[in-house]
This record gives sequence, structure tokens and C-alpha cells, in this order.
Amino acid sequence: MKFLTRLRVAVAVVLLAIVIIAVAVYLATPPTPSPTPEVTPTVPAPTPTPHPVPSSSPIRFEFDVNASYGFDKLLSTLYPPHFLISRGKSFTVVMIVTSQSNRTVSISVSADLSQVPGVDVKFDPQTFSLNPKEKIVLKMTLTVSPTAPTSTPEPTPTSTTTPTTPAPTPAPPPLIPENWVQINFYSEGSIVDVTGISLTII
Repeated sequence: MKFLTRLRVAVAVVLLAIVIIAVAVYLATPPTPSPTPEVTPTVPAPTPTPHPVPSSSPIRFEFDVNASYGFDKLLSTLYPPHFLISRGKSFTVVMIVTSQSNRTVSISVSADLSQVPGVDVKFDPQTFSLNPKEKIVLKMTLTVSPTAPTSTPEPTPTSTTTPTTPAPTPAPPPLIPENWVQINFYSEGSIVDVTGISLTII
């Protein structure tokens, strides 16, 4: 009986020693550090590249096709307006010119008729001055000679071959109409604005 008691005491002492050693090892072992969270750097938004601001024209103009007269047919009211006129006739295009300047500006106007041989032009008025925000009615009368060449229509494709799909190419710049009347506005000897009309002569 005494032997069993002693055996139990010895086992208890051994177990207690094991527990004490385990606690000591646990306390002596440093804790595993938590992983540092990865911080994603914030990419700043790109700064927009400034574009040069073009110089503004001292005038603003618009075509008044409803007040224009003498042509055979108005083919388009979109810019540039497109007029149909017979040889030997005259017609008048009406424009409204408005000053956008904060000072008085002197304007003169002319037309480039190199695309329309046999056509003469007259402006009323050809030179004028505009105070700030002032507007004026400008009339351009075109007279077509009876012998002026008629407008050449674009050729109709006649090829019967199956077209192949071409490689994509950059879009070409817009073409100036064949019968193009260019209107130039001058101030102090320099061109300050340009517009024009498209003309088909029959």
C-alpha cells in the first residue's frame, strides 16, 4: 500500500515537472511576428498637357441663305453652303459679319476665284469698320460668264472586279471642293479669317 502511494507521488512529481518545463519553454519562445501588410503605392493622376490656345478672330460671320437670292438651287445649307447656278446669270450671297473685338476694327474682304474661271465677284461693302459687338450685312454678288466652264462631275466607277479590303490608312485631309470660292477677311494688312462657298455651274 505504501509502495502504491509512493508511486503515485512520483508520477505526480514527474507530471508537474513536465508541465513546468513546458510552460518555461513557451514563455521563453518569442512570439512569431505578424506579417506586415503590403502597402500599394497610390499612383497620382497624370497632369493634362496644356494645348496652345489659338488666337481668336476679331469677327464672326454666318451665311444667311434665306436672304440670298438669284441662284438656281441651294444644294446644301451646311457649311460651306453649296449653290447651283447657270452660266450667264448672277446671284447674291448674304452674310452677317459681327465684331468680336473690344475695339474698333477695320475690315476689307476679297475672293479667290482661281477655282471658278469665268466668274466675277463684287462685295457690298468691300471695306468697313465695326465697333465692338457691331454687326453688318455683307453681300457678295457673283456673275457667271456665258462661256464659263461648267462643273465637271466626278467619274462613276466602272470596274467589275471584286474589291479587296485595303489596309487601314490614316484619313486624308478634307478636300476643297472643285468649284470653291474662298472669301478672305483682312484687317491691318493681314488675313484674320477665311470662309467660302461651294459653287456648281451648269
